[in-house]
Amino acid sequence: MKARCTRVVHTHLDLQLAVLVAVAGGAGSVANAADPVRAATATVATTANVEAEAGAAVEARPPAPAPAPADVRPPEVVRRVDAVFPPEQLAAAAARADHPDTTVILQLTVSASGAVDDVDPISVVESGGAAFDAAAVHAARGWLFRPAMRAGTPIRSLITLPFRFAIPPTSTASPSALALGSPPPPPGAPGPADATVRPLPSGPGAPAAATAPPDPALDVTVRGRRPPPSRGASDFQIRVAALAEVPRANASELLKLAPGILLTNEGGEGHAEQIFMRGFDAREGQDIELTVGGVPINESGNLHGNGYADTHFIVPELVESLRVLEGPFDPRQGNYAVAGSADYALGLAERGLTARVTDGSFGTRRVVGLWGPPGESTHTFGGAELARTSGFGQNRDAERGSAMGQYEGRLGDSGTYRLTAQSYATHFHSAGVLREDDYR
Repeated sequence: MKARCTRVVHTHLDLQLAVLVAVAGGAGSVANAADPVRAATATVATTANVEAEAGAAVEARPPAPAPAPADVRPPEVVRRVDAVFPPEQLAAAAARADHPDTTVILQLTVSASGAVDDVDPISVVESGGAAFDAAAVHAARGWLFRPAMRAGTPIRSLITLPFRFAIPPTSTASPSALALGSPPPPPGAPGPADATVRPLPSGPGAPAAATAPPDPALDVTVRGRRPPPSRGASDFQIRVAALAEVPRANASELLKLAPGILLTNEGGEGHAEQIFMRGFDAREGQDIELTVGGVPINESGNLHGNGYADTHFIVPELVESLRVLEGPFDPRQGNYAVAGSADYALGLAERGLTARVTDGSFGTRRVVGLWGPPGESTHTFGGAELARTSGFGQNRDAERGSAMGQYEGRLGDSGTYRLTAQSYATHFHSAGVLREDDYR
């Protein structure tokens, strides 16, 4: 007896455009009409000046962390670079009796690696003049931070960094030795560093130091997508994180990270899995809503069944998190969420190029290549997958190829958008249910 062999060829091509526009709201929040974006704001104190006798350099001290939400930690300074007082402005300020101070406040983005982000330009919130602005920007580019963290994951953050250029009432240093990029002084000669660290004279007859104004605050804004509100004990927010180290044949197997889910597949390795959720037979997507980044993938009118959803086009290594809602409890769920719903969120934490090759039983081979551009967010990535298997049993072999790419950009100061492109092709054999001699 021979089983009838049915060849099924699927070709799938998706192009997604998701635009998330965040508008700053009150009390340190950011609002989004489509998908709210949370901004956790923490204020920490910093001193942005050093009273130097010669007024050679301006120093911004590292901020001391202040209380922040439990799941959010603001960035911490690892390395700072002091701004240099512009020499021409120093000479002009020293000639005046009142020795006016100059304040420059910058706004910059700290990347997930802790460096000052080169993609988003440093903006001047409060200008002290072209020369002072240039000196402050030049110094800020050399700062290094421990990145902001949310739930243990490094994220981008927006901070304001103040610089105060001040000189004491008397100054004797030569402005020419203070220019940016000037050569070091000869051995034995007092240089800018000597003038900067030498304390002001004290005691009777000593000149009185200028009274410093209250230290400005360093405002740290951490932005991220706010997860949907929990709908009860059957609402599972799963971050893949280290669980990605466990080998998985396809993205459907990630559903088993949520309790109460069983997967079977009688149609072959290339066929979509049959999903049982808390004992309810949701079939191959007919009674469970599946989405990727909020975009539904259930196919209405598919020959396999209305609502058929093949998740094999998703590269498992590109899944950042998963929300499984076991039950129709959220008004945002669609028509197919009879048993519940599952949403895949895409992201790639590792930057650079990653390649992976796996070989297993039943002729299973898989090759994956991933690319995370350095300096970009975790939601900017590219990946490709080639997989082939002979399957467990006769006429269950399958081949597939998938490519995914996503770019996250900025819209103004508080908005983001994402462009996602996906391409997928597969063909597989599915064991039939009729004997060969039944139709001959």
